[in-house]
Amino acid sequence: MLQHQAPRFKIAGNLPADVKLVLLVNSDQVEAYKKVYSKYIALDRVIMAAAPSISNGFWARDAFPYPVTDAAGKLALVAAKYYRPFSAGASIAQSLELNLTQNSFTFVGGNLLADEDGNCFSVKSTRLFNTTEADLKNAYGCKTVHFLKHLTGIGDVDEVLKPLPNKTMLTNNSSYKAELEGLGYTVVMLPSIPSSYRTYANALVVGKTAFMPTYGVAADQQAKKVYEDVGYTVVGITSNYLSDQLNGSVHCQTMAYPAMSEEELLNLLQLQRL
Repeated sequence: MLQHQAPRFKIAGNLPADVKLVLLVNSDQVEAYKKVYSKYIALDRVIMAAAPSISNGFWARDAFPYPVTDAAGKLALVAAKYYRPFSAGASIAQSLELNLTQNSFTFVGGNLLADEDGNCFSVKSTRLFNTTEADLKNAYGCKTVHFLKHLTGIGDVDEVLKPLPNKTMLTNNSSYKAELEGLGYTVVMLPSIPSSYRTYANALVVGKTAFMPTYGVAADQQAKKVYEDVGYTVVGITSNYLSDQLNGSVHCQTMAYPAMSEEELLNLLQLQRL
C-alpha cells in the first residue's frame, strides 16, 4: 500500500538534479509507485528495485546495508543483523560475496554516524544491542568510535547529532557540547523540543540540500536558520506523525549511497530494475 509516503514525495520532488531516487517496492506494486511518483520526479531518475515482500523495511536507515569503501577503493556494502524480521533479505543482503559483507552482530543503522574523516559516533543505549567498538571499526572502517551517553529519545545517534564537513557538528543536546569540542569540532546548537521524540538533527543532507524535519512550531524557523547558516538550502519535511508515533523522521527513513552506475548499485543490492 502507498502509505506514510508524503515526506518521501516531498524529498523526491526536491532532490538535486544529478541525484537519482531508488525505491524498494513490493513486486506487485511497481506500476502503482511509478504512477504516483511520476507526479514528483521524472521516472528516468527513478530506479524501481522490486522484491517479493518488503515488510519491516520502513526504516531504511536501520535495515539497509551501509555503503563503505573497501581496501581497493571500491564501493562495497556492509550489513549487520537487524533485530526485526526483514523479509527483503533475498533481494538486499543475502550475499556473502566481496561486494556485500554480512556481520553476525545485531545493530541498527540509525545509531551510526561518521564524519568525513571516518570518525564514528553512536549512543550507548539498548539500540547498540551487542555491538562493540571493535565491531564498528572492523565492519564499517571507523577510524575512531565515540560512544555518547543516552540522554534523550529512543537511543539512536541520528536523533542528537548531525556531522557536517569541515569538523562542524550540529547537536540538540548541550550536554554533548564540551565533549564534542574536546574532539575538535565546531559545535552548533539546534533547538530542542523537550519531552518529545521530535528532533531537527534527524535530517537528510544531499549535496547542499538539507531535508529537515518540521513540526509546525516556532522552533522550525530557528532550526532552518541553523542549517542555512552552515551553508545548506533547507527543504522542510512535515514530521509530526512520524516522530510522534516513534516512526523516526527523515534520516531514519532514507539511505544515501554515493555516486555510481545504476547497474553497480543494483548488483550490490542484489536487485533487478523493472
